[in-house]
Amino acid sequence: MHKITRRQALSLLAYSSTAIVTAGAMSRTAFAEDAAASSGDEIIIGAAVALTGVMSAFDVPPLRAAEFAVEDINNKGGLLGKKVRLIVSDIKSDPAQSSVAAQELLSEGAKLIITSSDFDFASGAAFVAQDLSVPAISPSAGAPQFGLEGIGRFAFGMASGSPALGYVLAEWAFDRGYKAPFILEDTWIEFNKNLCSNFTKRWVELAGEASIAGKDTFRNDDSSIASQVTKIKDTTAADFVVVCSQPPGGASAVKQIRDAGIELPILGADGFDGPAWLKAIPNLSNFYHVAVASIYGDDPKPEIQALVQRFKDKTGAPPPSSLAVLGYSTIEAYAEAVRRANTTDGTAVVDALEKFDKVPVLVGPTSFSNEAHMDLSRSIAVIEIKDGQPRLLEYHKPKVVPSIKINQ
Repeated sequence: MHKITRRQALSLLAYSSTAIVTAGAMSRTAFAEDAAASSGDEIIIGAAVALTGVMSAFDVPPLRAAEFAVEDINNKGGLLGKKVRLIVSDIKSDPAQSSVAAQELLSEGAKLIITSSDFDFASGAAFVAQDLSVPAISPSAGAPQFGLEGIGRFAFGMASGSPALGYVLAEWAFDRGYKAPFILEDTWIEFNKNLCSNFTKRWVELAGEASIAGKDTFRNDDSSIASQVTKIKDTTAADFVVVCSQPPGGASAVKQIRDAGIELPILGADGFDGPAWLKAIPNLSNFYHVAVASIYGDDPKPEIQALVQRFKDKTGAPPPSSLAVLGYSTIEAYAEAVRRANTTDGTAVVDALEKFDKVPVLVGPTSFSNEAHMDLSRSIAVIEIKDGQPRLLEYHKPKVVPSIKINQ
């Protein structure tokens, strides 16, 4: 999967717009008039997310929680005296559909665009929103490209971000007494690359570059990583493995590592959160991953427990992953910014978001600024998988807050 550049996103928009409106016919002024006319006495929030395909596993949990948050706002009288309505356009796990979906939602009068959960799939929608001065928030895109440097001033991320996750994995492993990592990087999406680079940066700060036992790469759609597994097995100095990936390819990689008889501790990020993928690796143990929170009934935060119970009551099952927490928080953050700005005007809302200083939302105290549109300082859950069963070990707050800069 290749990174979608700004030029590509805008080209896709120009091409796809011919199927929606005559190219160039919708000027910025006409857009504002049409949006105002369509919104009436309601505030429309548009979600350009994957309801189908590989990204649906990461997009649907936050979307369902966002629906709960909208319901809660409306039950309390709405926002600025107006009802909030959430509309959705399926990007079908296709980056090329991201800008198309955003165009559709904005033409319906959306005042906020909720994007997909990864930069590669979210950037097209965010660029479209950026060019029309409409805020775009991704519940869980963690790559720092989703923000000021990669998109622009109107893009925000609710996740703690791959820099923070990488730092927490390194600090937690070091505190646990691990000495020599083998780092296996999935090059499929920007998040994985950022995760590995930030883990490596923090680990070198803690233990020195010479302590890294080995490195290799693969792609999420590789059916076999036999050569990488052999390299891990032959790297006798390694005492743990870091897999910068997510299912399905990440789960396949973990299975192949275990099938080869390698029982070293394996560490991963929040893409491994949720029990669904564990069915393919019965009785998996000695696996640890970071997460937004614990959905397994052992989270110490009552508000997290309440969301999990709400999913059970509404759907008959807990949320598929703790990424759901970020969907609820996305709506909370936007609503708070609108209240502070006393308007849905995009620039005013962004001004309000950039003044967030430990604002309490479900995911935890959240801060943004005119230099950082992602909070990298929150505590992050560490989940252990033992005998195929996940449980919360602890929350770990980064001891050093990483840089949000793309190339640092």
